[in-house]
Amino acid sequence: MPPTETLYCNVNAHSYWSIEPRVSLRWLIVDNLSFKASYAFTTQQIHMLTTQNESLPIDIYVPSAIDVPPMYSHQAATGLYYNLLDFVDLSVEGYYKTMDNVIDFRNNAVFTSVAVSNLSESVRIGRGWAYGIEVFPFCSPQTAQWRTLALD
Repeated sequence: MPPTETLYCNVNAHSYWSIEPRVSLRWLIVDNLSFKASYAFTTQQIHMLTTQNESLPIDIYVPSAIDVPPMYSHQAATGLYYNLLDFVDLSVEGYYKTMDNVIDFRNNAVFTSVAVSNLSESVRIGRGWAYGIEVFPFCSPQTAQWRTLALD
């Protein structure tokens, strides 16, 4: 089990503390087949806002504030790993992630009107999720060939 990390963020005299635990396990079923699983809780203190309605998309990075808390996420992943031959490995992995306090521009919000002091008036706060599966055949470094198929 890897160590956890403690984060501290202080914006506009408001502090956010968080602990980010991570857990992983590996079960060797037979010599060439293993099962792996992991869980992680993470906190993002800086938000990225992307303008979609302008002719040139622009990303803005804004810190968490009193009225816009940090984003939190939970991610779980599992996978099977198989050693086909001595030089070919195959893995199939799946993950699911939930996110809280994801921010986005409100409808009709203008890029120039965003300031940290009135950030809550320009953005909306919501929830999000992501999931996917990845198939990854890998050949040894001597052949230097691999292909990936990801469905997100």
